[in-house]
Amino acid sequence: MSTNAKRWCFTGVTFLLALVILFPVINVFFTSLKPATEFFTTDFSLVPKQLTTQWYEEILYTTPIVRNIFNSFAVSFGTMLVNLVVVTMGAYALSRYTFPMKQVMSASIIFAYVFPAILLVLPLYMIIAGLGLTNNYFGLIITHTTFTIPYGIFLLRSYMDTIPKSIDESAIIDGAGAIRTFLSVIIPLSAPGIAAILTYALINSWNEYLYSSVIMTKQVMKTLPVKISEFISEMSEIRWGTVMAAACIALLPSSILFQFLQKEFINGLTAGAVKG
Repeated sequence: MSTNAKRWCFTGVTFLLALVILFPVINVFFTSLKPATEFFTTDFSLVPKQLTTQWYEEILYTTPIVRNIFNSFAVSFGTMLVNLVVVTMGAYALSRYTFPMKQVMSASIIFAYVFPAILLVLPLYMIIAGLGLTNNYFGLIITHTTFTIPYGIFLLRSYMDTIPKSIDESAIIDGAGAIRTFLSVIIPLSAPGIAAILTYALINSWNEYLYSSVIMTKQVMKTLPVKISEFISEMSEIRWGTVMAAACIALLPSSILFQFLQKEFINGLTAGAVKG
């Protein structure tokens, strides 16, 4: 088989796989724009015959979902900012410095990441409750960063290991101190890796359900995934248009973010994977 034929076969298979993966998302989007009369018709059509924004208007104007969206944004961006500070400094220290118990610390970071989230619900809740941080953005941010920071440090450290230490030495010769070298040299060079860990942290925090439902018990503090689940459980009969509209709203921020950062995200993951 010629090179061109192999390339076309690979492209075709990749396209089909992408179509299979994306079809449910596409179907959710189009269903959210269909009137109720088209949901259970035997004449199935992916694209609505008649477009309607009824379900979006219903969920935005008759429910407190705007507040839930704000809660999710606040927690997600808070988680992202904490990761930005802690992960960059932790990864830099592990990549550039030698100190006692360094290997043990590196191994413990990965070890902390292997615990299933559900095993830590009770101890983490007791800690958050003991600090008086239930129904508080900071309590949920602390919980989310517990799971995103270990992987972020592991990934970003692997990425920073690909940056030659001679660059640090050149900066020091030019008169830059450790902090300036970190902020002005290492951080810009690590931009793809940082974009990867920030995207990972934000999307994981935005979609997280388990801890959000346990820590945020007041209606006014609940995040979007928890509220969507409540919408479904409270319905006497499932209103598919409302459910699909809520799902599209939940998908929108992470989809937009990944669209802008996908190149940096993939570069950060692949560079870290090659080195690691």
